[in-house]
Amino acid sequence: MDWTALFLGQLACGAPVTCGAIGTGIVQEAGVRTTISPNPTTGPVQMQLTGAARLTLLDASGRVVLNERFGAGTAQVDLSALADGVYTAQLSGTVTETFRIVKAN
Repeated sequence: MDWTALFLGQLACGAPVTCGAIGTGIVQEAGVRTTISPNPTTGPVQMQLTGAARLTLLDASGRVVLNERFGAGTAQVDLSALADGVYTAQLSGTVTETFRIVKAN
């Protein structure tokens, strides 16, 4: 959605000032991720993707523990080999979404 905001006023010294913000024209797109389940998980995670995407999974220290590319449709990732904990997942396609996945046995 485009938007425009404009402020007209004076600086403390009395000089007139015009400040404005103009929208970027970028239309918010639907994300590449439609569903991820289950979360929390004991291992397998299923994703329904609306487009091709790259999944990057980071552990609590920021280390990349998984980096895979998937096409549109249903994709499954098995996290059972990973230690229990909270992981940051970045799903990048036409947009990038960041979310948490909890792995617990």
